Amino acid sequence: MDRAASWFGSVEIGFFRLFGGGLTIGLLWWIRGDRLIAPRYWFHIALIGFFGNALPFALQPFLISLGFGHSYFGGILALVPFMTILLSIPMLGVWPTFRQTIGVTGGLLGLTILLWEGQDRGMSLTVLGLATMVPFVYAAANTYIRWKLNDVPAIPLATS
Repeated sequence: MDRAASWFGSVEIGFFRLFGGGLTIGLLWWIRGDRLIAPRYWFHIALIGFFGNALPFALQPFLISLGFGHSYFGGILALVPFMTILLSIPMLGVWPTFRQTIGVTGGLLGLTILLWEGQDRGMSLTVLGLATMVPFVYAAANTYIRWKLNDVPAIPLATS
């Protein structure tokens, strides 16, 4: 993404990534002959498409193009399990097991060090907030899919 950012804007990079993936999975959908998605799910798919896919897929190249290093922003994605567990409590009524809590808490402590290191690199709180928003929307989208779209087949859902 950092190399592509010298030629394309972050929205274009996000579009090409999503379009390429959608085209590939759509071909598999067509080959398999899976059924179409019922219209009652389209609103939910549109929400996931914008907030869970378009937003983070455009935000990641933007953050990487700021010059702080793609490995730093890749590491931030490790917040997804923690945020998924947090969002699963109110959205799904699912509480983590003791083992999940210990594992995710340990990972969170490690990521706190990573965020602190980002502050030492000279990142503003706005950049850190945007970086943290990416795993949050991924976790929210995954939890929302489980909540509202659990009975939609995976390949048509991913293509849509």
